[in-house]
Amino acid sequence: MEDVLSPCKADIVGRIKGYKATKQPCHDFLELPDLALVFLGETLLEEVIFRPPGAMHHARWMWKAIYSLKVWMFRSEFHLKAKAERGLLNMCLFIVMLYIDLWFTASDPVKAPDSDLQFIKNLVKFSDVHRPIADGVLNKVGSHLWYLSERNVSLSFFDESLAVEVRKRLIECLYSREGCDVFSPVSQSPTQGF
Repeated sequence: MEDVLSPCKADIVGRIKGYKATKQPCHDFLELPDLALVFLGETLLEEVIFRPPGAMHHARWMWKAIYSLKVWMFRSEFHLKAKAERGLLNMCLFIVMLYIDLWFTASDPVKAPDSDLQFIKNLVKFSDVHRPIADGVLNKVGSHLWYLSERNVSLSFFDESLAVEVRKRLIECLYSREGCDVFSPVSQSPTQGF
């Protein structure tokens, strides 16, 4: 776990603490980052309020993320086989490295196009950590890209986290009759990612 997380841990922790600092609509929106920080070793288990099971979110699987992290923390209380424990660890790595960013940026329509693009790029990178999870999620995400129309992508013009050069290139591509790669002439460091 340390080998996978060490190059990106500080960045992940910073983003998660940023999500915690913003106002959240529900307790589970606060519980997920708290549990992620415990998983990453940045918060003591005693400092987290463990909430009883609540509603199961069907639109997103936040509750699965919360319970996966809880089971990992209390895995010594269960009799998990080695294969199940490795699978749970890989799921928890996926949650802290990719899912939390997607969850907390999904409700912002201006940031959503870039967030989704970064998520897909990071999924490709995550295949080095655990290919079956990355392939399964990429396959599922691929069937939901229908909403990335020119109209929705144009919300990126207002995303202040994107470099000005990238936004200018987006406008050029909008007026171009030929397809173009927005990120090819500009080397942009992603706002998310590991």
